[in-house]
Amino acid sequence: MISAFFKILSNVIFFFNTGSFSSIAWYDRKGNYRQIKMNESTLSFLALIQVCFGYLCYKQGKLTKLIFAPILAEYRQAESG
Repeated sequence: MISAFFKILSNVIFFFNTGSFSSIAWYDRKGNYRQIKMNESTLSFLALIQVCFGYLCYKQGKLTKLIFAPILAEYRQAESG
């Protein structure tokens, strides 16, 4: 659940900063300048998809905890007597 929360948080921050990550530039081994430009709307869309999947992972973690918490509590009671 914690990793899903951080995934949601980081992608929300990335969503508002996609303009900073839309172009990548570097010099290759021969000294030539190279640049890649990506569409900002595509990056925003992918960030929103990751936020949705992060939310689904968070919900799955919560439901898993709801299922296994009573089982573990019963196991602890059986161990203690």
